[in-house]
Amino acid sequence: LGFAEEFVAVNPYLDHGPWTETVVAMIALLCVTAICFVGPALYAKTAVAIFVGMILCLFLTFISFFSQKGGHSEGFTGISSHTFQTNIESHYKGDNSFALVFAILFPAVTGIMAGANMSGELKEPARSIPVGTLLATLLSAF
Repeated sequence: LGFAEEFVAVNPYLDHGPWTETVVAMIALLCVTAICFVGPALYAKTAVAIFVGMILCLFLTFISFFSQKGGHSEGFTGISSHTFQTNIESHYKGDNSFALVFAILFPAVTGIMAGANMSGELKEPARSIPVGTLLATLLSAF
């Protein structure tokens, strides 16, 4: 859904109605599902293309750090000691703590399925992967 929100926001040709993001998300999900059903060869080619795109985005992000010439451009100050000093201390709102923010952020960044990728190290992968995935899902729900 995050992809659909940004796609609709930056695309001037799309209507910004309440269902537009849902339709775009459904189309993207259908495309990804079709890629997976076609077979591993197409999935591998697509994964390489996505990886190259991600590396390009990271490269452009690092370039943007140094291309800012002072001042503010859409909220980005470039490399600034003042911004670093302002952001170095935690300013949590309400009753939030570092542990709570970490507990929410860590599973979102690593993903529940990260453990399934290490199945080669398990003694009984056919049993351990489903049990581990279900337990991870249940534990992250609370």
